[in-house]
Amino acid sequence: MQHIIVDLEFAPVLDKAVRKQMRNEVIEIGAVRLDDNYEYVDSFDIYVKPEHASFSKDLFKLTSISKTETNESPGFDEAIERFVNWIGPEKFRIYQWSENDKKQIVEECNYKSLTNKYQMLCGKHWRDLQRLYIRVFHKDHRQSLESALTELALDFDGKMHKACDDAKNTAKLLQIMAVKEKFDEVMKPIKDVLNAPKQGSTLGDLLGGINLSKLYALC
Repeated sequence: MQHIIVDLEFAPVLDKAVRKQMRNEVIEIGAVRLDDNYEYVDSFDIYVKPEHASFSKDLFKLTSISKTETNESPGFDEAIERFVNWIGPEKFRIYQWSENDKKQIVEECNYKSLTNKYQMLCGKHWRDLQRLYIRVFHKDHRQSLESALTELALDFDGKMHKACDDAKNTAKLLQIMAVKEKFDEVMKPIKDVLNAPKQGSTLGDLLGGINLSKLYALC
């Protein structure tokens, strides 16, 4: 099983007729591949040329992506095809921080009549890591990726809202929640500060014996 962590950057569609079916368009796809042991293997990053999306100074300030860069990039169909080819034939699970990325891919595939072609990306392979994080750490509200990293005393590596960098940092959280040694390493100073009683340090211990496979089923 390979673990694919995905992050998308997208731009808003202003045309009211188009917005009824597709509110945004993807302008960058970033992803990280972890192996069955949650070890880093490689990454994927590609800009995408939109058909309807509008670029603004605020969008450039947020993502550093210009219309010029995307104009020289492949369209959504070709970019997704390259992404699918990169994933390859091996069994996989896709992770995202919140549900927005899957929703965007499904919405854009529907609008551009690509759903059947990319059924593998529109199906049940996705897991919402944000939702899993909330359940594991007993949060009562959604949190940004940056906030979750800060809570665990982790630095954000790279540039925020750069798709591949966001994916790499999301992968870091997945590794911590999935790998006992990494979880112990991060949680020890937090437990020390809180003077918490000695307890098991796996996700299952924190949730009364629930294992990862059961947690994934909740997402």
